[in-house]
Amino acid sequence: MKKLILILACGFSLNHVSGQIQSRYPIQSSSVWRVDSLDAVCRIFERTRFFINGDTLLNSIHYLKIYKSGVAYYDKPFYYENVYVGAIRDDNNKVYYIKKNRVSEIFLYDFDLKAGDTVKSSIARGKIILSIDSLPNGRKIFNYDIGHFTTGYLIEGIGTNGGLFSGGTAYIPMHSGESACYLICYTENENLVYQSDLRFNTYCDIVKTDPQYKIEPSTKWRYNIDIDSDTLIDYERYQYYISGDTLINAVSYYKFFKKVNKLVQAKDGTYMTVFNEIVYMGAIRDQDNKFYFIYSGFPNEELLYDFNLNKGDTNNAKVFKGEIVYDTDTVLDNRKVIYFGNDRYNKIVYAGIGSVMDMIDDKQTHAYLRCYSENDVPIYHNPGINSCELDLSDAAFPVCNNISILPNYLLSNDDKKLKIRLCYQIPSIDGILPVLSSYNIIKDGNSFKVDVYYTDENPLNSGQTMITKIITDTIPFGKLKEGYYNIKFSMNTIHLAEDNTTFNDIKFNHEFFIYNIPDGIINTTNDTKFKIYPVPARDKIVIVSHNSINSIKAIEIINLVGQKVLVKNRASLFGDKNFTINVSGLKQGIYLLNIIGDNLFVTQKIVIY
Repeated sequence: MKKLILILACGFSLNHVSGQIQSRYPIQSSSVWRVDSLDAVCRIFERTRFFINGDTLLNSIHYLKIYKSGVAYYDKPFYYENVYVGAIRDDNNKVYYIKKNRVSEIFLYDFDLKAGDTVKSSIARGKIILSIDSLPNGRKIFNYDIGHFTTGYLIEGIGTNGGLFSGGTAYIPMHSGESACYLICYTENENLVYQSDLRFNTYCDIVKTDPQYKIEPSTKWRYNIDIDSDTLIDYERYQYYISGDTLINAVSYYKFFKKVNKLVQAKDGTYMTVFNEIVYMGAIRDQDNKFYFIYSGFPNEELLYDFNLNKGDTNNAKVFKGEIVYDTDTVLDNRKVIYFGNDRYNKIVYAGIGSVMDMIDDKQTHAYLRCYSENDVPIYHNPGINSCELDLSDAAFPVCNNISILPNYLLSNDDKKLKIRLCYQIPSIDGILPVLSSYNIIKDGNSFKVDVYYTDENPLNSGQTMITKIITDTIPFGKLKEGYYNIKFSMNTIHLAEDNTTFNDIKFNHEFFIYNIPDGIINTTNDTKFKIYPVPARDKIVIVSHNSINSIKAIEIINLVGQKVLVKNRASLFGDKNFTINVSGLKQGIYLLNIIGDNLFVTQKIVIY
């Protein structure tokens, strides 16, 4: 009751300050406008969603803040999210607007007009109201002439047939180079209030008016896998997508496929490379806000996701099965977000989309969702992602004949391994991958000669089309002191089918440097007030202050995509001159550590391995 009284009091205060009078159809905090921009041949080049998100006082007058999200189709799709546009208010059937970074108010709409009146507000200014109709819900439609034998119209409490900030749109001469905006739909509380009858308007897709998120025939999920210990070599880029439907046990499903460009490590430790392969994964369907899946080769379906879960519930679906719902939230289109197991950074599920780690495999901890789309329009995407299509343009992909040293962070107290990546030509039909049979390492100071031997059962002259396959293996190398090293590498192939050996089939050199990191304190900050050690860190980071740490308010660790993966506030920091942060739960990689306090902000790159 106290909360309700407070809300009512705040509402009274704002209206009292501004002296506003209730309009017949006021703009709501849940108001959403969907607007498309088209060229002369009715080709959509931009789709925009305007929406209200919060309120503000400007010049002692109450306004609602308006934002936009959308996609523009130019050379490449350009996506924008949650861009502040300005502030809007209605007062006694009139709408006023202040643009972003402006102070003066614009008189946007007057919905008290009569037939024969001249429009004096900024939208459609100077037009004559020809007639007034009404919608079934009672909202007035004000028709006016805009030339080319067509009319525009104002929609009470909404805008025009051209959108919220555009006048009613006239006919566009073919190939004129002109463009026009069209209001597609308007919703309040996710309920459809107005939808245009334009021939290119088939659905109100930016706002979900149905709380049940359906699988569409055009649905695509785009994921990446980056293995932190060796990101330049081991990775996977793949796309799940729907292609056609099927009946299984008299139940309708969508067929679920995976298209991949990948180099992945199998469970037995070996590596497998696949290029541009399309794999049928199974069949999927939705029902009652749940996804069900039948894996290829298995007879029975499994509950894949349950989007009806709430905080405290135990998950019985396959993905993150047995996890407790730590919390739930919503994104701006009211899509539910479910967090499992006290993990706000990895075990995340979006209603109607799935896991941000992998759609059907919750064990793939290195995967992350890049993009989810329907009808080639992204519904969810990571910042900076320009396309939901599968490509390799964003990844370094050394195709053949390479060496790397593991672990990726080369310290003198670690056991090293050589990872070798080689290309072999094998027959396209029934070809057999060569197998590493032996190796020899000869040390001479800081130089090494490495000979590896592969056994190849394929005939040299098979008469078949040959294809390139990549083989990746690792061999132990031991500990090395700090210093500069050189490897002379040679691959030798034992051809069993021909009973001979090809020596020095592939030769190349590899150079690298080993760092000696002592166990003592390392000052890694640019601020002499603090020291951080060890660097790199494995399980913990210690921060030492030359002065009292009482001025510190919080410690943040942020990953390279801007997510806060660990936050410690003052209440959880113990000690007078130093304190320890447990980082054993973080993945290997590079992070930023921020020290925040009164008139204090120190940031430093750290490495966890």
